[in-house]
Amino acid sequence: MILHSSRQISDRIFLERLNDFGIKLGLDRTFALLKHFGQPQEKYLSVLVAGTNGKGSVAKALSRILLTSGYRVGLYTSPHLVDIRERIFVNERPISRRLFRTGLRKVRQVVENSPFHLTPTFFEALTVMAFLAFAEEKVEVAVVEVGMGGRFDATNVVPASLSVITTVGLDHMQYLGPTQRDIAREKAGIIKEAKPVISASQKPEVLQVIRQVARDKQAKLLVHGRDFLGQMKQMNLERLQFDFSGEESFTGLETRLTGRHQVENMALAVQASLQLNKMGLSIPRKAIRVGLKKVFWPGRLQILRRKPLLLLDGAHNSSGLEVLHETLEDVYPGKKFSVLTAILKDKQWQKMLRMMLPWSKKFVFTGLKTERAISPEVLAAYILRYQPEEKVKVVTGVKEAWQMVKESKEDWVICGSLYLAGEILQQAGRNVFLGKKLPSRR
Repeated sequence: MILHSSRQISDRIFLERLNDFGIKLGLDRTFALLKHFGQPQEKYLSVLVAGTNGKGSVAKALSRILLTSGYRVGLYTSPHLVDIRERIFVNERPISRRLFRTGLRKVRQVVENSPFHLTPTFFEALTVMAFLAFAEEKVEVAVVEVGMGGRFDATNVVPASLSVITTVGLDHMQYLGPTQRDIAREKAGIIKEAKPVISASQKPEVLQVIRQVARDKQAKLLVHGRDFLGQMKQMNLERLQFDFSGEESFTGLETRLTGRHQVENMALAVQASLQLNKMGLSIPRKAIRVGLKKVFWPGRLQILRRKPLLLLDGAHNSSGLEVLHETLEDVYPGKKFSVLTAILKDKQWQKMLRMMLPWSKKFVFTGLKTERAISPEVLAAYILRYQPEEKVKVVTGVKEAWQMVKESKEDWVICGSLYLAGEILQQAGRNVFLGKKLPSRR
């Protein structure tokens, strides 16, 4: 294959060049690669988590509960914020650089000797590397977050024993379809024959699709609000306390993942744990309680400074911004914030900007290190329809924007893109694996 035949390019450049293939939905390329490696995705029990928002939080919480229960756990999520190894965890630690390089070289060798039409995308290659790493590390359970959609997403090659679908909203419509029903159909594509599926409460047209797919596949469906329920008790920006009721009940469960929306996400993780317990795993009640308490997920309502407030959130679509606004209203009713933002081209960016208006007193737009980002000048030009010129500013580089925000005495919310969250965490010197500030370099 001519494109990748040069041994002069590094393994990392080879991986980055796969981005040139963009997004290609379908399972053929992933299956073809995995076949070369003896189907590693079949060597452990797996759980698939799809949805529009909250799927990463659910996957992270469930993996932590499983780890606390004594299992060796693999976790595959996307995108990463700073370090690409954030995507592939084993027992709450990123895989080693050695294992990452080994997996990459194995994939590269196969790709360079395969027909051009089987060349994987960046995401497909990473997915195969994750499944290889999990087999190498002998994980017992892999919790896998779906990248986009579900039915034709590369992750859907796993023979999941359990599927979880978080809230479904409008996102990636150019790939998944223009309506809620279209997108729901793609998400429901992860449901496996005669395997249980757990769903968040959904809009009627979304639930109708999920229910029909579950019925067609003879899969038992459990729905939040009907079969189990999470109810918030207390919340601030650092802690969420909620009760859970269903076949089993818990009172006073706590998590560091805060925001009203996380009540349902954490309830999904609890219900998934109870379901896995019924399927033969041993997940003690104490492990559920302790596991939830220990969950950390960077870039999700993360406090970088308390006074004045500097809040970082990865809300990157209209659904995400809706829950961010809801959380801000819960904790700081009626308060307005200065906003630093950047948005990708494939989002409903005009709608997102309008959604920020009620809680924003001024906007700063910045650029990102990706061609997928909208020019900050374009965003600024649009918001000037609604805001006076003195309340709108463009700071092209994230480094300069971070310096300005850090030195400001105002309360800030940084949101709009996970790419922006990652660049901010780098500038802030935050360890994305632990959530702690890195020691300063001398």
